[in-house]
Amino acid sequence: MSEPRSYRVSWRPAAPFGPLTASAVFGALCWAWRDLFGAGALADLLSSFSDGEPAFRLSEPAPFQGARNPVRFLPAPVLPGPDLARYSHDHALALSASRRWHRLGGIQWISEDLLGTLAHGTVSRHRILEETTFAGARSREVAEVRCVAFREWWMTRDEFLRLPVDAAGRRWAPWQAFEQRRFGGRGCSAGGFRAGGWTAHGGGVHLRLACGEAALERLEPAFSYLGRTGIGRRRSTGWGRFEALSIDPAEVLSPVSGAVAWMTLTRAIPTPEEASALAASERSSYALLRYEGRLGEARPGDDASKAPVWCLQAGSILERPIEGRCPVVRRDGDVEVVQYGVAINVPVAGTVIGPAAVAS
Repeated sequence: MSEPRSYRVSWRPAAPFGPLTASAVFGALCWAWRDLFGAGALADLLSSFSDGEPAFRLSEPAPFQGARNPVRFLPAPVLPGPDLARYSHDHALALSASRRWHRLGGIQWISEDLLGTLAHGTVSRHRILEETTFAGARSREVAEVRCVAFREWWMTRDEFLRLPVDAAGRRWAPWQAFEQRRFGGRGCSAGGFRAGGWTAHGGGVHLRLACGEAALERLEPAFSYLGRTGIGRRRSTGWGRFEALSIDPAEVLSPVSGAVAWMTLTRAIPTPEEASALAASERSSYALLRYEGRLGEARPGDDASKAPVWCLQAGSILERPIEGRCPVVRRDGDVEVVQYGVAINVPVAGTVIGPAAVAS
């Protein structure tokens, strides 16, 4: 297998989307693999994930906003709370009672530029948190601060001012294009549907892909196939289609010197050994999510439940990088259903997590 390289996969929605995750993209790629290359090729692909040498790795899909010089977002890091010991007694009490730290807990996305500043440790996380202001939809100007938290989005001040403004003066948030929307009056076939900020103002979806050249030769036609057929359980009605697909070499972040921690960009499912090491870690900062649900192609009334699994929230910061795994969540005779959970990790400076952190 050739040495994996890092790529950025991006596209613009051509129709409304349902919920979009790395697991949903992986499942759609498996359907495309079977249709394009045959059932044997799909079996070989899935065996690579069970044997511990995945043919490719995917990050969680994330939004970007803007046609030129776009603002790209990634899952927000799971940062620990403020280290109150570094402040005076009165200041520590004020910070502990402040809603600022609680509001930052609702952040889901962080811009690539701001994450790069955090990851390289050029500015401490405490300074960045202190220099963040909270803006509303009608905030045309913001104070001379370093960062802006806008709903669930966290970015630099310059990036916030680049977000488009509608006719009423409200600044458009980069809402997920995969949020379910109603079709416009002309219907999807005529090109009219309401998809909020992403489609109306030049937004789209991007994710990170790590793979070798052999896998890339099949991933390119597989993604193109999905652009025509759609992703998700409602693709038969025209949902989930996309256009302007591009797959370009790109690193997630520039190299971080002296990195002592790693941030996962995927809802990774740790192996039992990785879970034990994580539980014993005193500096990792992470959150756990429970995956459960039904098969997307099941008919109403069928028993299509999948076994629940626990995964790390994308953005979790770990003392050691993890590989993750794709466990079997359902068996029907000889047919196995797997849950995508391998990780893409990016190195970050130790100042991101500090001397001690906690799990949630």
